[in-house]
Amino acid sequence: ELTGYQANGLIYTSYALIITTLALICYIFICKYVLKPDVRALKAIDNTVVNANDLVLKKDQKCTLIFFAAMLITLLLPGALPQSSTVKALLSGLTPAGCVAFWLVIMLIIRIDGQPLFNLQKAASQGIIWDTVWISCVVLPMSGLLTSDAVGFKALLVSLLEPILSGRSTIIFVVLVLLFSTIMTQFATNTIIGLIFIPI
Repeated sequence: ELTGYQANGLIYTSYALIITTLALICYIFICKYVLKPDVRALKAIDNTVVNANDLVLKKDQKCTLIFFAAMLITLLLPGALPQSSTVKALLSGLTPAGCVAFWLVIMLIIRIDGQPLFNLQKAASQGIIWDTVWISCVVLPMSGLLTSDAVGFKALLVSLLEPILSGRSTIIFVVLVLLFSTIMTQFATNTIIGLIFIPI
């Protein structure tokens, strides 16, 4: 909404996958030829460390993987369909949160061996980091206040950075923005800093 640009989930995921793979390759290269950590303890590990029975997927685990794949398809499929597609309009109207909620409801309905495929009570008590949820509930409204035009903090930051960043080459501009935003995240959350830097 702030940028006026509708993100394409498929393109973003593909780009993130490529960047992550390249970063992983660079990390392995640095570890192998620069840091050279001692991995002799890892080489001594044999098959007795892992229980073979734990490697076999149970019926509910297989079903969960199928539903997870279906959820990913419904999230990414709109990015691959033409604008005139009815399916694209339907999935886009459902929104990512709606897609996740839809498949969770289906998993609540389906029962395997007398138990629901998705145990909401167990997930809420053991699988959700509530501290993060409550922090987000506080941070997101605060970020909206800090980025509001009425507060003036965003305009102040833009006025301070424009003389420094204007007229720079693309590489220098990106480096300076990344450096400054990295420093700023030590004093504020990533969400707030990201929203503030959108106008820049």
